[in-house]
Amino acid sequence: MIPETILVKGKPSVMANVRVTRHGPLISDAINAMNADAKEGPKPPPLEPLAFRWSALDPDDQTLASFLQTNYKLI
Repeated sequence: MIPETILVKGKPSVMANVRVTRHGPLISDAINAMNADAKEGPKPPPLEPLAFRWSALDPDDQTLASFLQTNYKLI
């Protein structure tokens, strides 16, 4: 788990413990917490673990460099 502090304008900061896997942070934890706090209607069943990963953040990823090269014309 990674402790995260979320700054909220005009309100106290919110502390959250984020579970992380090799596939990225588990966003299902946040969705399940929001569903559990819902005030109206039937509550949906909890989601199975769902990780969110962006490959562009990998150290060896060339996405940004490739995108920037689209501005250059090959001769």
